[in-house]
Amino acid sequence: MRVVLDGRMRLRRPLTPVRWLVLAAFSCGCSGLVQSDACRSYLACTEAVTPGSAAGYESSYGERGACWSTDVKSADQCTLACLQGRQLLAAGAGQGKVECE
Repeated sequence: MRVVLDGRMRLRRPLTPVRWLVLAAFSCGCSGLVQSDACRSYLACTEAVTPGSAAGYESSYGERGACWSTDVKSADQCTLACLQGRQLLAAGAGQGKVECE
């Protein structure tokens, strides 16, 4: 199949299964990492303390957050931040809330 771009003829290759998988991996930011239990708990705690607040943290710590789209070191740092965040909430506004224990 030929495609005209900027007045030049170029040959367009079909997407093979391997190319499709590589393209999908780069476009979705899939790194094989999953949200940590610590961050899942942290989001539940923030939601218990202030309903609706967890939405503000989803882009970082949520299931499809930036923390899980890069590398293990970044994911570990996010997990540590979630642990510390939940501990702070548990000692303050989240005291006595099951989600923050």
